[in-house]
Amino acid sequence: MQKKAWTILAIMLIATLALAGCTKPEAEKPADEQVLTIGTPYTIETFNPFTYSSDGDRYILSQIQESLVDSTGGHHWPLLAESWTNPDNTTWVFKIRDNAYWHEGNEVYPEGANEKVTAQDVVDVFNFVLDPANKARLQAKFEQIVESVEAVDKSTVKFVTKEPYAFFLEDINRVPIFSLKAYETLGPEKFAQFPIGTGPFKFVEYKTDDQVVLERNDAYHIKPNLDKVVFKIIPDKSVAAIALQTGEIDISLQVPPTEVDKVVSSGNAHIVPNSYGWYRYAGFNFKNPLFQDLKVRQAIKMAIDMDEAVTAIFGSETLAERAHGPVPRGIVGWSDDWKNLSEYNPERAKELLAEAGWKPGADGILEKDGKPLKFVLKTPNDVNRSKLGVIMATQLKQIGIDCTPQAQEWATHLEDIRDGATEMFIMGGGSTPDGLLYMFHTEFAKGQSHNTFYDNPELDALLDEARITVSTEEREVLWEQAARMTIEDAVHVNGYNEYVQIGVANKVKGFDENPSAWLSLVSHLRNVSIDSASK
Repeated sequence: MQKKAWTILAIMLIATLALAGCTKPEAEKPADEQVLTIGTPYTIETFNPFTYSSDGDRYILSQIQESLVDSTGGHHWPLLAESWTNPDNTTWVFKIRDNAYWHEGNEVYPEGANEKVTAQDVVDVFNFVLDPANKARLQAKFEQIVESVEAVDKSTVKFVTKEPYAFFLEDINRVPIFSLKAYETLGPEKFAQFPIGTGPFKFVEYKTDDQVVLERNDAYHIKPNLDKVVFKIIPDKSVAAIALQTGEIDISLQVPPTEVDKVVSSGNAHIVPNSYGWYRYAGFNFKNPLFQDLKVRQAIKMAIDMDEAVTAIFGSETLAERAHGPVPRGIVGWSDDWKNLSEYNPERAKELLAEAGWKPGADGILEKDGKPLKFVLKTPNDVNRSKLGVIMATQLKQIGIDCTPQAQEWATHLEDIRDGATEMFIMGGGSTPDGLLYMFHTEFAKGQSHNTFYDNPELDALLDEARITVSTEEREVLWEQAARMTIEDAVHVNGYNEYVQIGVANKVKGFDENPSAWLSLVSHLRNVSIDSASK
């Protein structure tokens, strides 16, 4: 498909905007010290384990604070719980590792404290999360799911759910087990700045908007090969790709499509693709009366040539594919039939807007009741999604809609979405077995960074039925129906599924073995290390 002039100009404009920066010289490290430096595009929003919602925060917290189980793409592995059973459809029993200790060398647990994590510690965490007064991110969801949680003995925790629930292990995975003693000792503000957990690495320091430093936890049941892990905050992914090629960092969590060939040809690093696409979309804020009109939402969807946009942004089908619905290929509920529900038809879009009462003004912008059809499209400071924002605004202008793209840093973007301080926004999510709940269910979406404030009791009922359906085959039918309903109701402008490329230095060993579990640097699946002799 031949690129249009406006697309080329838009992409060139974005491409010329680069973030300039310099890095402070690091103190020399001992020759035999194993230090892994990871480039992350996300600024830190919080280290509070019960309020975090950013992937960037979780990258770091997952090294420090373990959840009971690890869960990726519907697969589950032991973490703090060495085993679990599901004796009936509403009972889950977890056995806590006998050799799990709280991190030492801090003002809560001094060196030699030797304080084990107990089943009661886990129960206390979930009771804390369930208490509305604590405003935990997952409070509403767990309140709907959990009937009771109790310590059967010092190492056994039993959950009883209110009804069968298909995604219980996925939800358990989202709760880092933190120390209630640390919360009470440090107070809420310091607790959110100095995370203490049981994981393979201990928190050392955070230099605002620069880097986070972690050090090895020698008391961990698997001795980490790495002595330190440094997360370097590099918002511009192209800059991070250059840092990977030059050896300044060892892993770049997201390599832009334009930099993939350069990374590989450098000879110093290689690319590890994630196993399925990450869903990207433009969401409408349903609190805005403009977007409560289905014809307006449908018109905006029809006015966007998303195939052309994806080609312009990525240029290669191996890096992204057009998303016709909110579930990525490879996750239960995806359907190839969704492509029949998508139509690029700007002329029909104009007709729909006319039917909704919008007429061209003197400047060509549509008007209704004396007000122009005008809004801001907020995007995160992510190169690809910023480009999408420019392309969408350009295409919408062609049918008389005045859309202004506005890029902003991650923490602000997430906060604005959760607070409803948007008109339209570009985001990504849903690339999990239970993603539809977080994006579309009225109750489950509350407090999430995907909340469109969409309220559809029929959809809620369908999602509720799906989440208590343990049979994968039966749930797949319900999940597809729910996704189809969101497409037909134009809740999102479905964008693309991005096959995020992770750049890894050749000297990093062990990471490639389980790329689907890439959040964990140390587990029974792998133990990442550095081979300084490798190039």
